[in-house]
Amino acid sequence: MGYLIAMAVLPLTTAITLSTRIGLPSAITRAALHDYLATPAHWPKIVLSSVAVRGEAVDAPLGVGGSVDEIFGLPPVLPLEVRWTCTASDRDRGLLIFESRSGLSGIAENCKMDFRINTSQDSTDLELKMSFDPVSPIALLATPVLMLDNALALKFFLPRAVRPSTLGTMDPIAGPLVAAARRLGLLPEAEGDGWRGEPSAWAEADSLTQRLSAFSQRRLGSLKQWLAERAAGEYDVAAVDARLEAAIAGSSVMLFSFTSCPFCKKAKALLTAKGAAFSVLELDEDADGAALRAQLGRRTGRTSVPSVWIGGEYVGGMNDGVPGLGPLDTAGLLAPRLKEVGAIA
Repeated sequence: MGYLIAMAVLPLTTAITLSTRIGLPSAITRAALHDYLATPAHWPKIVLSSVAVRGEAVDAPLGVGGSVDEIFGLPPVLPLEVRWTCTASDRDRGLLIFESRSGLSGIAENCKMDFRINTSQDSTDLELKMSFDPVSPIALLATPVLMLDNALALKFFLPRAVRPSTLGTMDPIAGPLVAAARRLGLLPEAEGDGWRGEPSAWAEADSLTQRLSAFSQRRLGSLKQWLAERAAGEYDVAAVDARLEAAIAGSSVMLFSFTSCPFCKKAKALLTAKGAAFSVLELDEDADGAALRAQLGRRTGRTSVPSVWIGGEYVGGMNDGVPGLGPLDTAGLLAPRLKEVGAIA
């Protein structure tokens, strides 16, 4: 009763700000959490009141200036809609802001969702400040419901949605073995250039690791695909496919990668040396990484990374595939291909 009295006497000109904070395991990286929250298609999965989102690229992180319509309430009986525009996005700093000047017609305006992500050795911390200017008593009376909605979204549904699947987003054998070897001193803690992933020498075209990779692809491809799908668990195939389509179509050169993969490191270095503009999606830093990997396997017949796409066409990995980035370069075909799609001048 006290709350209702307070709301009744609060002027409608007073802006309301609701703050929600949570701590997540440090295994959930700042970049992965940012990308998950920046992808509008994820909102109905974690927010009880959110029914759907509409827009051209709802299955990929929304960039600054991009807009989507969020539908919530109880459509068609009580359809409510807000157009959100991304006004700030910085995955390295952990900053993400959505604003809606018009807000909810007749109820609230100047709505804002301000996400801040900070990391420490022990946790990844998220704070959401949601603010709005009420223009109707309905907005004031709905405030406690909104507080509960935010709390459930961030403290219950979000942690379950972004929990990483370690088997699906790293080499299930080499990854843990190399990490253990570095911790025990059997391998240097880092290479000369600061690299802490799997040994860079593994990515050489004539290395034993490359030969084993080629053998496993020829003989164990079906098993690797099965393992990738088991690691991903149940997921929305259509949504993941749509996200892949958006990523591939959105860049002239798209590279799906693991941060610890030496083949990915070499592919990035080759493209950089060519002066190419390219985009990278780090599967081990993405909440949907395991599902994306499984779907890439279905599309290409290969679950290994990097998975390189030029002009919307799959060209393989680093050293092999159809035919692979390295073989393309050796044949003198890589630079012309990059120029053809506008990745280099």
